Amino acid sequence: MAPLIEARSIAKTFVRDSGWSPGARRRARALGAVSVVLRRGTSLGLVGESGSGKSTLARILIGLEAPTSGELLWEGRRAASFTRTDWQACWRKVQYVFQDAQSALNPRHTVGGALEAPLASLLGVKGTERSKRIDALLGRVGLAGSLRHRYPHELSGGQAQRVVLARALAVQPEGLILDEPVSALDVSIQAQIVTLLKDLRRDLGLTYLFISHDLAVVEQLCSEIAVMKDGRVIERGDRDAVLCNPRVEYTRSLIAAARGVSAGRRAGLPVAMRSPLA
Repeated sequence: MAPLIEARSIAKTFVRDSGWSPGARRRARALGAVSVVLRRGTSLGLVGESGSGKSTLARILIGLEAPTSGELLWEGRRAASFTRTDWQACWRKVQYVFQDAQSALNPRHTVGGALEAPLASLLGVKGTERSKRIDALLGRVGLAGSLRHRYPHELSGGQAQRVVLARALAVQPEGLILDEPVSALDVSIQAQIVTLLKDLRRDLGLTYLFISHDLAVVEQLCSEIAVMKDGRVIERGDRDAVLCNPRVEYTRSLIAAARGVSAGRRAGLPVAMRSPLA
C-alpha cells in the first residue's frame, strides 16, 4: 500500500524584497531536497531548531504551500495535478493542528460554532445529531459540554488546544499534522496534552506527523524521528535508533539539551523517560 504522504526531494525558495533598493529581490532557501515518508499507522517526529524548515515542509505536505521543486505524493498520486476538490478530500483525511490554538480559533465564534462548521460543511450533519456530536467531541478531548457556549478568549491555553484538537477530529481524519502543539503551554499542561495525544492515537488509530524542537516530547509520541537542520533532513530512523545511537553531532547536541531540560521537569511528564534523554 502506498504511503499516506510522501515527499521526494522537496525544495522551497522564497523570493522577498531585499530592503536595500526599490525593486531589488533576494532569494532565501527554506528547504533543500527534503524527502520524508508518512506511512499509515505511524507517528513521525520532525525535530529541529527554529528556522530549520519544519513548518515549511509541513505546510507543503498539507498543500498550504507549493514546493519550488521536487515531488509530493498523496496515497501514490502526484499532488502537482490536484484540483481544489482533490485537496479538500486530502484535508478530510489529514487535519493540520497549528501551534497557536487561540489564533486558530475565530474570536467571533463560540466553541460550539467552531465545531459545527466542519460537521455541517464537510459531513453534512444536521440538527440534533450535530449537537450530540459536538458533545461527544468535547468529551473525547476531556472537556465539558458546557464549554460549547464559551468564546476563545474565555478559554485557557490548554482548553483552547483541546478545542482545536476536537475540531480536527470532527471530520474523522486518518491522521494529524501537529505543528508544535504544546510548545506554548506550561509544563503541567504540556503533560496533559501529550497524554491526550497518546490516547487519541491509541483509541482512534491515528497517523501523526509531530513537529517539535523538544526531543523529550517527541520520544513520548513518535515511533520514527527525522532531524532537520538548515532546511535538510540530516538524520532519520526508528526512535530508539536515533536516540540511542545518533549518527551526527547535531542530533547528539539535541539529545544532550533534552537530557538537561528533562532532568528539571521529569515529574511533570506523563511517563518516565526510557531513552538516553532520561
